[in-house]
This record gives sequence, C-alpha cells and structure tokens, in this order.
Amino acid sequence: MTHTCCVCNKSTLQENLVHCGKCKFYVHKECYGVVGGVSSADSWICQRCTLDMSGERCRLCPFSDGALKRTDSGGWAHILCAQYIPEVVFGKNYSMEPIILAHVPGPRFEQVCYICDEKGDDRAKRQGACMQCNVQWIDGHSS
Repeated sequence: MTHTCCVCNKSTLQENLVHCGKCKFYVHKECYGVVGGVSSADSWICQRCTLDMSGERCRLCPFSDGALKRTDSGGWAHILCAQYIPEVVFGKNYSMEPIILAHVPGPRFEQVCYICDEKGDDRAKRQGACMQCNVQWIDGHSS
C-alpha cells in the first residue's frame, strides 16, 4: 500500500514511512527529522501530538494541518514552509528543530498573499509570512 509523505508530498510504500498514531499523517523519517530507531511498524507520535497542541496554526502560513515542528518563539511551523522562506533556519538539521524564525524580516509578515487573495480568502491572505516568486514578482504562502 502507498501513502504520501506530508512534508515532501511524494507517494511511497508504507514501509518507507512512519505515521503518527494520533493525527495519522505519514512522513519519511528524514523529511520530518525523526531521530532514533523508529520503523513503520512501531508506534510513533509526532511532536505536536506529543505536546497535545493539535489546534495550533503554522506561523508561516494560515494552515494548521500537516507536519509541524516547534519554533524558537514557542509557536509551530510546517517544515515545508520553513524550507521556502530564505531567512528561516533549523536549529539542528538532523532533527529539523527548532525552526528559527528570528531572522525573518517583519515585512514578510505584512505582505498580502497573492494566491489567497486571488482565491478570495480574506482571512488567509494576511496570515503568515510570504515568499516571493522567483519567476514573477508575486508574494505567496508556501503551502
């Protein structure tokens, strides 16, 4: 059976992924920074479920589902969002945490997301940090 990693979005065989026993999302260990001897057959709980923070939203986009990790400011961020914002770094690359947002300039959080604005999502268009498209001068969320 195949499943999709919610970090890299690649479909792969279930035995190559681990999944959270609570929120049920699947990830490659390398994509989420799972440290230790966890196999797909083992019971594993993601960081957000371990800390019972299921309602928390990503600080870099308007969404709360998917693979999030703690930030240096005590919030949460998607690993994928962190990889798209150039000023964001990981405290430890092997564990992908904490996601350090301290160097993200304030104006990134003040931009209106072009994609959310085009969709008419007034709530989402002003939440999180926008990245700039390298093809056109368009600002948007990474998710």
